[in-house]
Amino acid sequence: MRLSFLLHLLKSYISDLGRLEGSEERIEEYREKQFRRILKLAMKTPMYREKYKGIDVSKITLQNIDELPILTKADIRKHFPDGVVPENFDRRKGYVVSTSGSTGQPVSIYTDSSAIAKSLVAFVREINQFGIGWRDRMSIIVDLTPSAIEEAYMVKGLPLQFKNLQVLHVGENVEKMIEKIDAF
Repeated sequence: MRLSFLLHLLKSYISDLGRLEGSEERIEEYREKQFRRILKLAMKTPMYREKYKGIDVSKITLQNIDELPILTKADIRKHFPDGVVPENFDRRKGYVVSTSGSTGQPVSIYTDSSAIAKSLVAFVREINQFGIGWRDRMSIIVDLTPSAIEEAYMVKGLPLQFKNLQVLHVGENVEKMIEKIDAF
């Protein structure tokens, strides 16, 4: 397990876990701030610069987000691999993850340790919201196909194995999955 991943995980846990608690005003301020941050990062990406050419993104807020053109799967496919990452992104430290391609062609993007850590913290926040304890047993059914997004997050990204967490592949025979869940 890489130290950098653990540091991303710890930072995300400290800063993100309780962020949805508090006043509605505080949450809205957070949403707007993060939107501005994401939009600024997007503009360091060739695909977004091309897509938003001629738009003053400094004037775009969550209130008028509909003024931005919709990004399509075709846009992502057209610009992959070089055009979908910001200039300072080190692709050697990233993972290529893809959709299953069930609607035609798969769509591939890059992710990194920071994004995986944030997703794991979001998962923790979710199970906390549903009142699931860390000692409770959980079965998670995800796509474990190599290069699938869930495979990168649950297999490559999950730094620890938990005795009370069972990860199953969505493509497995349903009867066998039921047997595994019942046995678990």
